[in-house]
Amino acid sequence: MRLVPGHAQPQAVYAADPVEVAARWAHQGARWLHVVDLEGTLTGHPVQLGLIRSIAAVGVPIQVDGGVRAVNHLEEVLDAGGARVLLGIDALAIVEEASRQFGERVAVSLGVRDGRVAVGEDRTTNGSGVTSDGHGTQGVLQSSINQREVELVCAA
Repeated sequence: MRLVPGHAQPQAVYAADPVEVAARWAHQGARWLHVVDLEGTLTGHPVQLGLIRSIAAVGVPIQVDGGVRAVNHLEEVLDAGGARVLLGIDALAIVEEASRQFGERVAVSLGVRDGRVAVGEDRTTNGSGVTSDGHGTQGVLQSSINQREVELVCAA
């Protein structure tokens, strides 16, 4: 699926079955898959744990983004098969604790618009510039809301 930058409504849906898509990527040699629980992002807690479990069963490590706001959410996603979990701007309060407990299985994910961190449902910028400090996590994943691009800013 492709999203309109900064909005949760899909602009295009390329396949109806995420597990089939994951299997296709695995067959083509993917070393990692990036999975977004979009409903989790919108509700503030993991929603697609069953789907995460099914995608993880394909056999390629997955990093999961969306809906993790508390340590127990992080545990749920890891238990469902996430190899790494990304914590967004709404979960920064738990980053240090999560990093201590789960080490390199945690990274930070920031949406960025015009070089500034985007926050809130409307993803307005808060005036903070992007830094590469992952606060002890595996790294920082920066996704541009202006464009279709994702960049690993740093890796621990």
